[in-house]
Amino acid sequence: MSNTTQVKGFNFNAQRHLSRAQILCQNSQDTLHNMQLLLVRWQRTVSKLQFTIRCISNQTVFLAECILKKTVGEKLIDTEWKRMVLDELQNEMHRSQKEITGKIDTLRRTKNELDGTGATLADFISMENISLLGEKLRDVPVVQEQVEHIKVQYESLVDKVVEQLQNNRVRKLEVEFSTAFRSGKNDFNAFCMKHLQKIRQLETDLADILKSLTDHYDKCLLLKAGDLPAAEQLELFEVVKNDDQELESIMGVLEVIVKDIKSLAKNVSIKLRQKEKDRQQLKNGMGKALSELLKYEEHLTVFQGIDDLIRNFKVSCLHNVSKVRELCEFYDNFLNSYQVLLREVERRRKVARQMQDILQECEGKLSELSDTDLKLRQQFLIRHGDYLPENIWPGNIDDLSPLYKLEYRIKKV
Repeated sequence: MSNTTQVKGFNFNAQRHLSRAQILCQNSQDTLHNMQLLLVRWQRTVSKLQFTIRCISNQTVFLAECILKKTVGEKLIDTEWKRMVLDELQNEMHRSQKEITGKIDTLRRTKNELDGTGATLADFISMENISLLGEKLRDVPVVQEQVEHIKVQYESLVDKVVEQLQNNRVRKLEVEFSTAFRSGKNDFNAFCMKHLQKIRQLETDLADILKSLTDHYDKCLLLKAGDLPAAEQLELFEVVKNDDQELESIMGVLEVIVKDIKSLAKNVSIKLRQKEKDRQQLKNGMGKALSELLKYEEHLTVFQGIDDLIRNFKVSCLHNVSKVRELCEFYDNFLNSYQVLLREVERRRKVARQMQDILQECEGKLSELSDTDLKLRQQFLIRHGDYLPENIWPGNIDDLSPLYKLEYRIKKV
């Protein structure tokens, strides 16, 4: 067989094997690429599952520890409702009620010394607001009963959130996730990393084989062209001849790789189908946990409603306490002003007596002076009356009436 015929045979074989290898590599590459996308997508899916479970777990812990135990239990029930309203506010109302009762008793014991009717100072005040705190204190047992009732609901809700949701359903989700995707031979991340590494290695193997066949085909084309010097042409002929003898072996390796890729794809597919069942089971479990979590969160509106009622009760009580304090202060001022009034009455009576004494003294002096004046007028008439005509000072010459007229009234105090 001539070299030309052999070269044509080399070229034909190279082209035939390269074409078949390209088809096999392309199909295998597509399979590897799809596997890679699927594994990466599943890695994200598993991460989302883990993230969602952690969110549910964190939200459950937040509901149990922060909202229920700290906010509802400690802040509302124990502090705001029990200590501040049922204890401190109730004690303050009792103290204020006792204080105003004492003030009123003092006013009832204090008789009005100014009218002589036997009335007491209590008769001059309105009793309309006296029972303000008494009414509120009668409402306290009702509020206390509501608080005790809501505390039972609170304890039941905490037990459900902690035991049924957190320690049972959420914990079960975490265990199922760990069992399905994170423990031992089921470590899904390790599975993905291992198979992604295999995919990269197989991609490299495919590329190497395809490159080897392509290089051989290029050499065949160069040999067929015959443009090289004779020595180099001969050397290239020997290389191509030797490579041609390896083509079947290379294709055998390629077929093994293709078979491995198909086997790998099958194993990955089986694994992912199994994981899809686990994913669906977890998804169903997460849905139930979320539904239960939302249901328990809706129960918080009960505490909000009771808190609004107790806050309104507290505001109303504080308003009444403020009114009672104002009344107590007013009653103190009333009693004090009454004592000052008694002193003022005594002062005015003293002034009236002084005025009476002054007027009586003045009246005596005026009477004495008038008597002297009368004697002098009588002497004047005796001596001069007969000589003076009446009309020279009409109505006055022989008038013996006093020169003064004193009228006065001292107000009785």
